[in-house]
Amino acid sequence: MDYNNIRKLLDKYWEGESSVQEEAQLRDFFAGTEIPEDLKPYRPLFQFFKMEQDKKLNGNFDEKLIQQLESSDKPVSNVRKLPYYLMRVAATGLLLFSIYFVNQQWNQSANETVAVEELTPEEVYEQTKEALLLVSAKLNKGTDVANDGMSKMNKATRVIK
Repeated sequence: MDYNNIRKLLDKYWEGESSVQEEAQLRDFFAGTEIPEDLKPYRPLFQFFKMEQDKKLNGNFDEKLIQQLESSDKPVSNVRKLPYYLMRVAATGLLLFSIYFVNQQWNQSANETVAVEELTPEEVYEQTKEALLLVSAKLNKGTDVANDGMSKMNKATRVIK
């Protein structure tokens, strides 16, 4: 048996690009006795597929299914209209209260005068620089965490293949 061909078929299988015939070849190969050591972990998977494919339904399965479908009555709906209606009213009331509260806060803050500090262009530049450095540091930290996660994913992918 050409083991390189089997490895190529496995790669195609894991990528989801294999045909039905190629999958049948894989099932037949893993049903055999001579399997290289590096391919043995895949054997139970393909043996399971082979066993499940060989299973057949009873001859009277269709009759039993049709009989159950015909005999079962449609379930009676236990939906209570009043609680559902009350929930809608409560949600609407909560929404209106929230809008009123936000509007009151908005009007109150609009009436207050805010003391604005006069800054020179150099001070504005320094504050902006500090803010951007802080944002940069946080983004770099997030990028490092993401890179660590990606390296772990790449290792796991290599182990699986």
